[in-house]
Amino acid sequence: MQRTISSHIMTGLEAIICDALQSGISICQRPFQQIGMKVGCTEDQVITTAKDLQDRGIIRRFGPILNGHALGRFSTLVMAHVPDGVLDRAVNLINGLPHVSHNYIRDHHYNLWFTLQANTCQQAKRMIGQLSAHLGIVLHSLPAIKAIKLQAYFPLSGQAGHLAAPFQTHTNHKPTDLQRQLLQRMLPQVPIHPRPFAILARGIGGEQEVISAVAELLETGVIRRIAAILNHYAIGLTANVLLVAQVDVGLLDQAIEPLVSSGSVSHLVLRKDLDVWPYNLYAMIHANRMEQVQSLAQAISGHVRKYLLLKTLRELKKAPAPYELPEAISLT
Repeated sequence: MQRTISSHIMTGLEAIICDALQSGISICQRPFQQIGMKVGCTEDQVITTAKDLQDRGIIRRFGPILNGHALGRFSTLVMAHVPDGVLDRAVNLINGLPHVSHNYIRDHHYNLWFTLQANTCQQAKRMIGQLSAHLGIVLHSLPAIKAIKLQAYFPLSGQAGHLAAPFQTHTNHKPTDLQRQLLQRMLPQVPIHPRPFAILARGIGGEQEVISAVAELLETGVIRRIAAILNHYAIGLTANVLLVAQVDVGLLDQAIEPLVSSGSVSHLVLRKDLDVWPYNLYAMIHANRMEQVQSLAQAISGHVRKYLLLKTLRELKKAPAPYELPEAISLT
């Protein structure tokens, strides 16, 4: 779906630059100059616009999108019913964990939803058990079986745009010492500067050496891209809904077709179902109006057993997990 953004939020040139920043920068000495040449403006205009959009809260962060799977990490979606009397304590504890990158309140009996990353599946199970016991609530883990679509990209200029095809992921890539230092420096922010890799290289290596090291991280799939991540609320996408559906494997292709092709769907994942939760297909939808969400749900309704629309009521945390995840967690 092509969308244009109100001129009250950003100008036409700002929208074009923002689209290019979302697509990801080239791994070269002057990546913002490359964007300027592509969209027809100067390097300084690109940098000034990027900084301004971040200051205004439209760009949430500018940095690498890490692929934990390529590092051998385990990740899962966790849901829980948390009573009002426990909610604040649960949120404060869970938000304080570096292993948790996203946390939301959704409009359902299962009201708390967060993503958890760990070094191993066993570590994740241990943390979930510790949190459940400490808070006195039941946490349900919903690990991914297959990621069908991962594309948090929202074109704003009305011009055709897309993300580059990702490099093939090499599971358990072992970063070099330099790459480990770079991952720590780049998360969560890459400098918005004419020569960002020269800034990142200070004290640890040469600029070209760093460029080569970052390029390898992309080639091995450890980094999906280095790009602007937008605050979708700030660009008018206020209908944010997790669609969950129960779908038979034989009807999966028909069910996912409208979701894969929709620009409003950023994430589409097949997950393990549970006895208490029979849903196995998860689509994250970001739209201007609930009518758009309902239209997508209607488009798949003939191919699924049942579905639910879980509206986001509060965004509690949205931050990348650090490169190094501690083995133990503190519950104090």
